[in-house]
Amino acid sequence: MNRRLIPIVVLVLSCGALGAVATRTIWLPTDWSLSPPNGAASITGTMPQGLALSPDTSKIAVVESGVNPPALRILDTRDLHPLLVVALKDAFGTPVWTDNRHVLVPGATTDAVLFVDVASGGVQTQHAGSYISAVARTGDGAILATSDLDNQLIRVGSTPESFTTGAHPAAIALAGARVYVANRGESTVSKFPGAAPIAVDLHPAALAISNDGSRLYVACSDADVIDVVDTKTDAGISRIDVGVQQGHGASPNALAVASDGTLYASLG
Repeated sequence: MNRRLIPIVVLVLSCGALGAVATRTIWLPTDWSLSPPNGAASITGTMPQGLALSPDTSKIAVVESGVNPPALRILDTRDLHPLLVVALKDAFGTPVWTDNRHVLVPGATTDAVLFVDVASGGVQTQHAGSYISAVARTGDGAILATSDLDNQLIRVGSTPESFTTGAHPAAIALAGARVYVANRGESTVSKFPGAAPIAVDLHPAALAISNDGSRLYVACSDADVIDVVDTKTDAGISRIDVGVQQGHGASPNALAVASDGTLYASLG
């Protein structure tokens, strides 16, 4: 990936702020560039924060939480045309599909996990803590959420359980029975079942697990690096530099691992 080119997915999701899909390369004062997408593009609402592909790969869910009212936008993967826009009271972070019809959304100031039915547009809520910043679904169907202000990982349900994290938990990653939580406020990653916090670089914002489960990738947004952690030893084994040529500002803020093991990062 050319370090001077913002990844295509970032360009597509940023177009809502620009008001139109770019048709030519635009150079920024930072000496980075926005290039036209190679394929379909879709304008979103303000501040698209995270996206997720449905299990059957037919739809994309996008969380919007900017100047305009918060919403969950559903796009058709064939040409990115909008299928549905569901108004939300608040939202933050990355959505999670539970099946091809239902999406979980971190509810931010609603203090709840939002359960969105993308067929009907209906929204149900489940209280989960103070300011919900991330959600996840385990292999056995349990719903997990992070409470940013309570510094907790919460197992959501009729009898919720809570576990203490570090300061300002921001992301969740699952590796079998293990749960990792990125603590943006103290530059650590918590691991459950219980273990000592894993020290990482400044302000971890996103997590991803390698396909074989042996590596935890940590996007450290204010260090311009992706830390690589061995999941057997919980020790950092390398750092991937994604910074700009001079100073800081790349701000890696999302990660994804492809089926061939390639790691992708968006640079905020």
